Amino acid sequence: MRRTVYLSLFMLLATAAGLLTLRAQRTVDVLVATHDVRAGQQIAAGDVEVRRVHADSIPPDALATPDDAVGSYVAWPLAGGEPVLAHMVRRSRSGIALTAAMTVPDGYRAVAVPVQPAGAVGGMLAPGDQVDVYATPLAGHASGTSSTDSVDGGGDGTAATLLGHDLLVLQLRSDQGQPLDDGSDQSVHGLNFGAGKLGSVVIAVPQSDVARFAAAAASDSIYLALSVG
Repeated sequence: MRRTVYLSLFMLLATAAGLLTLRAQRTVDVLVATHDVRAGQQIAAGDVEVRRVHADSIPPDALATPDDAVGSYVAWPLAGGEPVLAHMVRRSRSGIALTAAMTVPDGYRAVAVPVQPAGAVGGMLAPGDQVDVYATPLAGHASGTSSTDSVDGGGDGTAATLLGHDLLVLQLRSDQGQPLDDGSDQSVHGLNFGAGKLGSVVIAVPQSDVARFAAAAASDSIYLALSVG
């Protein structure tokens, strides 16, 4: 009798272990980006491919077939080798895309911040780049920001406040309000200097932070740091 109980228990444990092993080895089809794809671009067949990956490592909104993405527009930059998620693509362009060929991600707003070329990585920015945004009070002005995430500027009492991290660049505009990145032969590193010097950078800002950016744009000097890699 005891032997029968032990045998039954052994078989039960063996079955459970087998099921766990099968689950750990179960793979599913998932759509991944073959290379980095910037926001605003329309996805072509060569931009994505199907791979078999462990089911437990797949986010719930991961796409499974090329038909789910090809022809859509990238709402948020895709990283090569990473799964393409449903919220990262959309079937149509948004309003900003009509003029800037970029798409504002859901929950974000397009905000233009005034900036000098020296404060925008020397003007070496392009739509699709991601930047950290800092604000420094102008001489004789109180900062328009309320964030406590600041860095002491030294003995003069100024401090740089971090307004946002890894924010998407949508467009660069001249001091006359014209788009600088038009792809023309006159452009240098994507900037059309024939339209004027850099005057502002349009970035995608979380809706909840728009007021802070508006206050900083009115009273502070804006500095952008490019995210690399």
